[in-house]
Amino acid sequence: MALTALTLEDPTLPAAAIIAVLESGRLFPPGASLVAGRIPDVATVVYPEEEVSLASASAKRRREFSAGRTVARRAIRALGIEVEAIPARADRSPVWPDGITASISHSGDICAAVAARKGVLLSIGLDVEITEPSGRGLARYIAGEEELCRASGALGEDGLALRVLFSAKEAFFKAWHPLFGTWLDFHDVRVGLGQGAQNGTDASALSFDAPNMSTVRPLNFQGRWQLVERAVLVGVTCSLSGSDTG
Repeated sequence: MALTALTLEDPTLPAAAIIAVLESGRLFPPGASLVAGRIPDVATVVYPEEEVSLASASAKRRREFSAGRTVARRAIRALGIEVEAIPARADRSPVWPDGITASISHSGDICAAVAARKGVLLSIGLDVEITEPSGRGLARYIAGEEELCRASGALGEDGLALRVLFSAKEAFFKAWHPLFGTWLDFHDVRVGLGQGAQNGTDASALSFDAPNMSTVRPLNFQGRWQLVERAVLVGVTCSLSGSDTG
């Protein structure tokens, strides 16, 4: 989403702690495979089919793209599926192997990817935001007043609430788009969250509500989030209602 560019990245955050939580399995149910790493440390390869997306890319964008594709391949291969090139569609969304749902995120010098078989999850979304507190001036673009007030009340801090809502919606969009082929606006979805997920505790649940959610039942979107130092980590899954995704 366009507002990602407004996020302020902090390169001083402890990468090892963030990667450890991402790979701990706290954000996703069993059956999901997640691989994370520091972008400078990821040995990358770019396939010819992927080069099409990088024709006018900056060096930074090229590093992020290639590192993201590399960890995505590792996550998919951990499921027993061989994969090489992961090209992009015209809308820049990745083309995953048949029968696989996956998601890539990168922020600061961290890149991560999660994958699952579609027999386990219909769709999946991951977002990593390494941020400094954002100004309240951005709030009106990200959340409604009531939504932000509820999140701030749960977390006790407006800045943190705004960052969690932003990241949760980014992850939700990534899970939504492969199923419906449409992009949503930040105000098209509302996020509910509870207390917790502070610096190493268990991840906390997220709930989602969109104006047209009643038309997509029996799909069930669920999420979990965790805070590591000032990094917000969010995982979102979609499954058939009534199925057990842990």
